[in-house]
Amino acid sequence: MRKLLVALMMVAFAATAFAADVKFSGSYEVDGKYQRNYGLADSDVATNSYYEHDFDLWMNVQTDKDTFFKTKLELLDSTIGATHDGNNKVVYPGSDSGYAGTTQFSVQRAWLGHNFGGVLVEAGLMNSGSWGYAFADDAEGSYRVKATFDVAGGKLTVLTQKKDERGDDSTKDAENDDADKYSIGYKGTFGGIMIAPKLDYDINGNGTINQETNEGADTKVIDFNLAAGGKFGAVTVETEFKYNTTSYADEAAGRKDFDLYGIYANVNYNYGAGVVGFLTAYGSTDKDMNKGFDFDDDFDSTFILGDDMGLGGGDDLTGFWANALYATYDVNDKLSLMGKLAYATSNWDAGAYEDASAWELDASATYAITKELTYYVNFGYAKVDLDASDPDPIVLVKHGLVLNF
Repeated sequence: MRKLLVALMMVAFAATAFAADVKFSGSYEVDGKYQRNYGLADSDVATNSYYEHDFDLWMNVQTDKDTFFKTKLELLDSTIGATHDGNNKVVYPGSDSGYAGTTQFSVQRAWLGHNFGGVLVEAGLMNSGSWGYAFADDAEGSYRVKATFDVAGGKLTVLTQKKDERGDDSTKDAENDDADKYSIGYKGTFGGIMIAPKLDYDINGNGTINQETNEGADTKVIDFNLAAGGKFGAVTVETEFKYNTTSYADEAAGRKDFDLYGIYANVNYNYGAGVVGFLTAYGSTDKDMNKGFDFDDDFDSTFILGDDMGLGGGDDLTGFWANALYATYDVNDKLSLMGKLAYATSNWDAGAYEDASAWELDASATYAITKELTYYVNFGYAKVDLDASDPDPIVLVKHGLVLNF
C-alpha cells in the first residue's frame, strides 16, 4: 500500500505541474449485511453475516478547455475478514499482492478526450453498458473509440468497441477472429420529452468468447434500445424498450438463434416532501436456449430478489414481470425514508422458475451526518413461491456509511 500511495503522490504532483486543472473525487463505503435463506430452502434455513468495503478514486485532468484525461482507480473492493484465498491459505490485509484473492488496486477507467468544435472524440478505457435509464444497464469498463456530434436537438454518438484483439502479422485473415462492437445512438429533447434510440452490432470471431453474453465463437448480437421520458409538472415518466437477437454461424452443440426483449415504465408524482410512484418491468425468455432477459446490475428493482440475489439467475430479476408501488419522504434536511412493495411473476416455461411468483417489501432510511458523510439502513423481506417447493421467507438487513469527497 505504501508503494501505491507514493505512486499516487507522484502522479498528483506531476499532474499539478503540467496540467491546467486537476481534480480528485471519490467515495469510500463500508457496510454490514445480514442475509437469511438466500438458498431458497424450505427447511434447514441458512443465515450469513459479514462486512464489506469499497474505495474508488477519480482523477480528472483538464489540460485546456477542450482537452481532458480521466481515470478511475479502485483501491479496495472486498469482504472484511475474508482472510483465505482459493487454496485456503491465510492472506493478510495490506499485502501488495492482494488480499484474500481480491486485488487491492485496479485501473477501472482511463481515457482522453478532445473537443474539435461540434464533435467530441474520446479514446481509451471508458464506460460502456449503459444507455437511457438504468433498466437492463450494467456500466462496465470497455476499450472504445467514440465520437459525439452536436446535431439538431441533441447529440449523435458513434463508436467502435474492442473486446478481444486476436490479429497478428503472421496469420491470414486474423482480423476475422476479433470480437468487436459497433454502435450508433442519438439523444435529444423535443418539447420536454427525451428521446434516445441506439443500435449495437456485436460480432464475435472464431475462437473467442463473448465476455458480455458468454456465447461461443462466431456469435453475432444485434441490440436495439429506445428510451423516452420527461417531466410534466410534478409528474415524471420514464419508458424504455430493449430488444436483442443472437445468431450463430452454425447451430452445432445445440446452439439455436434466439431473441429476447425487455420493457420498462415508471411514473411518479412529486408532492414536495416526497415522491409516490409505480413501475413495471418485463423480461422475456427463450425456452430452446434457456435464456432470460436480465434487468441487470444497475437497475436494482428490489433489495433482495433484484439487487442482492438476482432471482432467475442474473444480476437482477431475469425472465420475470415485476410491478412495484414505492414512495419516498424527506422528514427534514437530513433524514429521508423509502418504502416499496413489489410483486413478480415468472415468464419461464420450464426449469426451476416455471410458474414461480414472488413478492417483496422494502424499507430504508438515510441520514446525512454531514454534507459528505451518510448513514443508511436497508430492510428487505421477500417470499418466493416455486412450482416444486415453498421456500421460507428471505430477509436482508443492511446498514452502512458512505463518504463522498
